Amino acid sequence: VAFVDGRSVITAGEDKTVRLWSLTGDNSRPTEPVEAASQPTQERATLLRKSGRFDEAIEILKKLGSESVKRSGLTTQHTLSRMRQLAATQRAAGEYDEAAKLYLRCFQTSEAEITPETLEVPDDVVQLAMTYAAGGNDAAAFQGLNKVATRRIEKLGVDHPAVADIYAGLGELHVQRQEHAEAVGHLESCLEIRRAQRGEEDASLIRPLMLLGECYYRAHQAHLAESNLKRAVAICLKTHGDDDWRTGEAKSRLGELYGNTGRPNEGGAL
Repeated sequence: VAFVDGRSVITAGEDKTVRLWSLTGDNSRPTEPVEAASQPTQERATLLRKSGRFDEAIEILKKLGSESVKRSGLTTQHTLSRMRQLAATQRAAGEYDEAAKLYLRCFQTSEAEITPETLEVPDDVVQLAMTYAAGGNDAAAFQGLNKVATRRIEKLGVDHPAVADIYAGLGELHVQRQEHAEAVGHLESCLEIRRAQRGEEDASLIRPLMLLGECYYRAHQAHLAESNLKRAVAICLKTHGDDDWRTGEAKSRLGELYGNTGRPNEGGAL
């Protein structure tokens, strides 16, 4: 797998995991509902993955992928969804090369369809970068995201949501590497675009706000950390409700901040 001249390409060394998805040249539309037929098996794969039985889950997902290719073609949204599910499971199992090849295939397919009017873009390139990083190849992760960012800015403009997604991915990678100062600019750029496009209370703001809270705390700027985390909690409450796990995570991070800055009583009131 490689990024070449700002383009993602699959190298000649792709193996049977990727070739699985091209067992048939039939790209015709499905003649029967695929989701209804495969849902019980998909549910089992999800349960197996959650219980750490990755090999069994991967076997099921590969079968579902082959069925999807035969029924709906190689580049349909249904097949791409199957690819992403398999890639996520392979990454969780530590099969980083295999996961990267599938995320790359998804990225190549979805990226070709993006126009300036496209507002919702799959995060395949970010997932690809995270997979590279998980496998210890941080250089490829950053190089890939930066090249795709350049291409998207040229094609879509600097304030497109797909550009914001790249900034979010770069910020997350820097945070994972404990490079908090480097992450701030990317996360702020992401938030600026998303606020302009989606408003001040959109759920897509939550993750970068929480990451910014961590960055500012590490920089000993507790007041900025608090304001970002409080905003994340407020958006979680509005978009997901008080009982949602995402709200619980945001509250937990804010509570930790209060505890670490000598204000435990405020954390207890969350």
